[in-house]
Amino acid sequence: MLMYKYSFVGFRFLSLVILLVATGCGSGAAPVAADEDQARKMLDQALAAWQKGETVEALKNGSPSITVSDPKWERGDVLKKFEVDGGGKPSGAERTFTVKLWFADAKGKEVREQVVYRVGTDPIITVFRSLF
Repeated sequence: MLMYKYSFVGFRFLSLVILLVATGCGSGAAPVAADEDQARKMLDQALAAWQKGETVEALKNGSPSITVSDPKWERGDVLKKFEVDGGGKPSGAERTFTVKLWFADAKGKEVREQVVYRVGTDPIITVFRSLF
């Protein structure tokens, strides 16, 4: 009976150690934000491609490969002009940029909109329109 008690205590101790190791004990360093210049360059390159009429797939297959997610671009809205407001702000491993867009939707209606893009540069280049 005494052996059972010690094996139960040992099991609980071992479980606690495994839990702490699995969660990392909270000691992980915060991610390094994407380089602002590189992130801005990739954002400008992506938006300029949209303005020229290129597709999201063309950017993905280009060099460098840029993975883009923007619902309006994907549905075929035409970007007429864009303006990036200020510098990018660090947000985890990404940079966020506020951008004014002027585009024509599929029906030709001109629309101006202010949006935020999240740009990542490592390990892959991503330009995602923030939905919130």
